[in-house]
Amino acid sequence: MKNKTLIYTVVLSVIILGAGIWIYFAWGNKTADNNAGRETDADIESITEDEKSTSGENEFSDNEDGEKYKEERRENIWVDDNFSIIFPQNWEARPAPMGISAIAVNANEEITNPEAKKINFQSYIAVTYDTLQGRSQEEYIQYTKDSLKELSLTAMFDEGKQILIDGKNAQAIEIGINQKGIDFKTLVILVWAGEEDVWYLSCNTTKDKWVEYEPLFYEAANNFRIK
Repeated sequence: MKNKTLIYTVVLSVIILGAGIWIYFAWGNKTADNNAGRETDADIESITEDEKSTSGENEFSDNEDGEKYKEERRENIWVDDNFSIIFPQNWEARPAPMGISAIAVNANEEITNPEAKKINFQSYIAVTYDTLQGRSQEEYIQYTKDSLKELSLTAMFDEGKQILIDGKNAQAIEIGINQKGIDFKTLVILVWAGEEDVWYLSCNTTKDKWVEYEPLFYEAANNFRIK
């Protein structure tokens, strides 16, 4: 039952978002270590050097511009012993609730949807680790969909598509869901990391912001690295 409990935690806390959860993200646990999950200077250097080697252009230098770049990216890079991810520019990593490995929000987002504004919703990306527990990848995909349907009958799924993340097979699924009278759009990416390991990337916004955020979500997913 541990696997089912985790899926429900992720679904309830990440995809079906209420005002209380957002308040936790925005203001929660002021006594927590502010550096938890944050990158060190060595981590930043490693990530930026990797970007330099793969970008095809000498876009970032080792001089003042390079230092400025690292400082600008500091808030939106998450590094720990298991993975790293570069969230969209100017998004901020925040303390994550239990069961979620990392989360970042667009803290400067201008909310235009009046209902979303009432609950202080802002677009966010969350990363979670799970295990298949004997399920095949296809069974896990269906299990995730069934769990969502059980929690919200409004959930609608596209057919999904197979992609590569960090050289590993992954499944991308777009989900439409209505919660608290708000139309949300979510991109879920399941990254198959081993025989039993799966990483669950959940990228969330309102339907009216989807066209703007879709490329940012895929960019963040493509910057996800498993250690």
